[in-house]
Amino acid sequence: MAEQITIIPSESKGYQNDVSANVLYVGNVIGYGNGYATRFTITPSKAITSLSLDITRASNWGLTSNNVTILAGVSTSDTATRPSSSTACTIGGTEGSTEAATLSVSFDKTVSANATVYLWLWTTSSQQAYLAIKPTASGGSRSAEVSIKGTVTTYPVSYNANGHGTAPASQTKTYGTNLTLRSFIANQSTGGSSATATITGNNSNGDSWSGSNGSAGYVTAKTTYTQSKWNTKSDGTGTNYNSQGTYTANASATMYAIWGSSTVAAYGTSYTLPTGTPVKNSTTSTRTVTINANGGSSTISSRTSTSTTTYTFKGWYTAKTGGTKRTTSSRVTASETVYSQFDSSTSGYTAVTLPTAAQCTRPGYELLGFSTSSSATTATYLPGSSYTPSGNVTLYAVWKILGLVEIGNGSGFDQYEIYIGNGSSFDRYIAYIGNGSGWDQYK
Repeated sequence: MAEQITIIPSESKGYQNDVSANVLYVGNVIGYGNGYATRFTITPSKAITSLSLDITRASNWGLTSNNVTILAGVSTSDTATRPSSSTACTIGGTEGSTEAATLSVSFDKTVSANATVYLWLWTTSSQQAYLAIKPTASGGSRSAEVSIKGTVTTYPVSYNANGHGTAPASQTKTYGTNLTLRSFIANQSTGGSSATATITGNNSNGDSWSGSNGSAGYVTAKTTYTQSKWNTKSDGTGTNYNSQGTYTANASATMYAIWGSSTVAAYGTSYTLPTGTPVKNSTTSTRTVTINANGGSSTISSRTSTSTTTYTFKGWYTAKTGGTKRTTSSRVTASETVYSQFDSSTSGYTAVTLPTAAQCTRPGYELLGFSTSSSATTATYLPGSSYTPSGNVTLYAVWKILGLVEIGNGSGFDQYEIYIGNGSSFDRYIAYIGNGSGWDQYK
């Protein structure tokens, strides 16, 4: 791309014997020696890549032919020395004509913005002609008589959002002038929408519950894209530039946004527990103590020992056992079922009272107590005592025979029972011995 800018000379000078203070000459005036030259001091406001010069409203004298070659050149130093290199342009016209000559010359010349250079016009010394240029009244900048233009080459710099957001507006890079690039595109986010999950209460641990389900508010997963650089290629393999970086190349470019991303997992915002408190009834465990009279008879056949377990609701959990406890500060991102769980407290088993001798009898026998063995001769537990079973158990009565008579056997005594016939069978009798006031059973 290119544009033309008009350059107003800040000064115009004629060299080698000006004929008039108000006339600048280009060429070889007959009778005046070497050719004249005109120099314009120019300072372009923008960097230019070429110059052009148009001269009109001039007067011609001394044309030896219809064509005269005008030389144009640029020097960078403020001296009276013509440039060593020049560009030629041929003009024509009739000798002595006014406003007949038109000079147009263009040549490549790079001049930086606000740099001062000097534009010269002259002819070869062999040509016997000159061109009279009428300057303005001040003798300074040229207006209608001289038009100096510079070609400003520009380069479009566009932006591509590369998948996220909106790209900034394009810019124009001027040849030789640095360009400040646009700022990065603002962060872009996807996802993050609000949602609500249902919290379903489940009373599956033998309890009863009457209430309503809860809920949980949450925001879905969100990905944030942050621009890290501009790059001249969409895949990031070109040249990198920062936000508001400096672009110096004299070339067109497309700046692609290069993104980095970070994903924030879905997160909860609120949690409401199911209403109502689940209740679980207490339970009772029993152990049975069976009384075996073991040959006698007992008014008590068994005793029952009990243990009671009570339950206290401890909260809602994500599993029937174990799991994670949910509270009003819980955060979840999906619907879920919560289960009632309970703390338990179990009492010890109660003690039972064993039968007394009056409750467990056997004629001719004394009740010594009870044992877990039916053949025991000594009692482990006394009649009427308290006994706490460790499980279901049968206790056997332990008996001692009454009314025995001891008869010597030569080395000791043997015990014998006394039976007396009753006509059809024998009755067992117990021996009694007087004690002076009554009778004692003989044991």
